[in-house]
Amino acid sequence: MSLNIALTGINASTTDLNVLSNNIANSNTTGFKSSRAEFGDMVAGNSANSSGMGVRLQAINQKFTQGSINNTGLTLDLAINGDGFFQMSSATGFSYTRAGSFQLEAPAPDNQNIQYIVDNTGKNLMGFLAVNGQISAPGGTEKLFIDTSAMPGTATSNADFNINLDAGETTALDPANFDITDLSTSHYSTALTVYDSLGVSHDLRVYFIRPDITANAWDVIAALDGGKPITAGPPIVYTTYNVGTLAFDTSGTIADPATAVFTVDLDPDNSAAAPLTIDLDFSQVTQFGGKYSTNSLSQDGNAMGLFTGISIDNQGIIYNRYSNGKSVPAGQVALANFANPQGLQPIGDTNWVETAASGQVLVGAPQSGTLGSLVSGALEGSNVDLTQELVKMITAQRSFQANTQVITTNNTLYQAILNIR
Repeated sequence: MSLNIALTGINASTTDLNVLSNNIANSNTTGFKSSRAEFGDMVAGNSANSSGMGVRLQAINQKFTQGSINNTGLTLDLAINGDGFFQMSSATGFSYTRAGSFQLEAPAPDNQNIQYIVDNTGKNLMGFLAVNGQISAPGGTEKLFIDTSAMPGTATSNADFNINLDAGETTALDPANFDITDLSTSHYSTALTVYDSLGVSHDLRVYFIRPDITANAWDVIAALDGGKPITAGPPIVYTTYNVGTLAFDTSGTIADPATAVFTVDLDPDNSAAAPLTIDLDFSQVTQFGGKYSTNSLSQDGNAMGLFTGISIDNQGIIYNRYSNGKSVPAGQVALANFANPQGLQPIGDTNWVETAASGQVLVGAPQSGTLGSLVSGALEGSNVDLTQELVKMITAQRSFQANTQVITTNNTLYQAILNIR
């Protein structure tokens, strides 16, 4: 019996060495998770005096601990910091991986502007697509792709002004005498760039005039592109727009913010573009003692922009970047997790598939629930500890040698018995 027991020990040591050698061989494999062999003893019966029958393999368990995160500088290299797996799709179904080395595949034959995100084996990265710049997931995950089309120009429809008008202004001016060519006929002016329906830029300048220094009210006048000449002159008169009047309370803020938004119709000097209709929001304008100042200006139009690349944040949101300075969400990388990751079945290429033991897949956005965050421009390395693996290998080798010594000893005993006369 001792020969059979020693044989089980040799088999166990061989299995242990196989697992250890696989760990060592994959010590530089992106997203690799090390395994360990688990053994249990075997007995001949159920009594207290039952003799042992050796050892057997119970399971080869995977260790899903975090690997080191190594910077690569490539945007589509993604590392998961925390729990979760990338969900991949192929002709055979879904698989899951921690290896985040992705790239764009060749453009689709029917649409040269569409490129899907794939891994080194051609599997598609899954996630949530963006609709009109908003991440949407009505039907679960879909294959992520990048649309490299140019961004069309869009007309400005809203403009916000954050300005301070000097409450200490001591000179009153009559708005009726305003002359766009004479800065002394207004107290302060500021300008921002707006866009027409073709994405052509225009200069929108607004002028502020205080007709009565004892009243907390300012008239606002606007002009587009310096105003169009409407008389031959002299003097030449230019088109301007009487926007409205801003009324402030005694604390220097707009008395009623609802009355500080004005809709103006502006006709750009561009016959190919539609007229502009813009809501000018002055609700953040203040009248404090101090210098005139423009704190911030913003508007929602844009010029045409060429696709220049992508960026990915730690929530997995993929942004298309354009030459006009705009960034628009294109989609969001999904992460998947399982109640029992150790129950996943490895299928090679650092991929796993769902099993009954792993439980059903749970898919969500990075940083939601227990899912980790993403690091763009980095890859997660193997979690193999080489020093530890080498020590275990020495132990497995000694176990193998000891079991072979048992066989050698048994052989000597059998030989002695055969020599009895």
